[in-house]
Amino acid sequence: MSTPVSPELDKQTIIASIYSPVEHQINSSGEKKRYTAEIQVPYRSERAKYQRTIEPARPRKKSGAKRLGVCALIGLLVGGGYIGYPYVAALFEPSEQVDVNTPTAEPKPEPVAEMPEPTEVWLTEKNVSLLSEPNGTDVTYVGDIGDRYDVLEERDDHVLLDLGADVTAWAPLASTTPVWKSFTLSDQQVLNFLKSGVDQIYLERATVDEYLSFSETELYDVLGEPFGRDEDALNEYAFYTGIFFVIQDEAVHAIDWMNTPTTKEAFQQLGTPVYETEDAIVFESPKYSLRLFASTDGVSTRIRVTEK
Repeated sequence: MSTPVSPELDKQTIIASIYSPVEHQINSSGEKKRYTAEIQVPYRSERAKYQRTIEPARPRKKSGAKRLGVCALIGLLVGGGYIGYPYVAALFEPSEQVDVNTPTAEPKPEPVAEMPEPTEVWLTEKNVSLLSEPNGTDVTYVGDIGDRYDVLEERDDHVLLDLGADVTAWAPLASTTPVWKSFTLSDQQVLNFLKSGVDQIYLERATVDEYLSFSETELYDVLGEPFGRDEDALNEYAFYTGIFFVIQDEAVHAIDWMNTPTTKEAFQQLGTPVYETEDAIVFESPKYSLRLFASTDGVSTRIRVTEK
């Protein structure tokens, strides 16, 4: 039986004994004597204690893939937070609760745009009584359809008009309009009508343009003294046979032919009127205003021409 190895033997002694050369001895019988080690060779289990344990190499960590994964995770967290923030924040906002007991304010009515007051108007009726006071009875002047006046004031459904020559009067709003159409005839069309539509006796002495440029004195020099005169707060009127002249500020302002044979239907053939009622029609050109007034019996008419 082999001798156990003493634990006191050091490592170098054991190794030296293992690798030392084997000495062959021959006994007396001529046989080789088997070598017996002075120190017993340790068992394999004992040798294993002194041998270095070789562990397999650990695989290298793949740091690149890990970094990509971390970046992707961070991106998901950031993106998800950005998208979900409004929804999460809404959970923490105080909800608006309507107090049913609190009366709701009624919406204020939208302000109505005020129409600007007219600065000028035209009369829309024949023989409009212009009064000294609104709703009064004292007639200052009788105007005609198509007359244009500047507006000074508005009161009680009336407008105060500047008639000229420092004369003012009140007209009912219902008998005026702030809108007036533009002319529909040429100056020559107006003059051509007057060559046939009215009595030509007085036009043989002067033309329409000449009459409308005359002063009162020049008119009398051409036609002589009128057989009749009249006046009101604004105008003077010089009457001749079948015609009268309206004189304002000592100058001829308009010419009126009375009892003309021109009917309303014939007058309408001139074109599209600027204004028309049952008993009056107004045409205008750039320079002239041409008007027809039907008599109450519908038999005769009065035709006026004046410069605008």
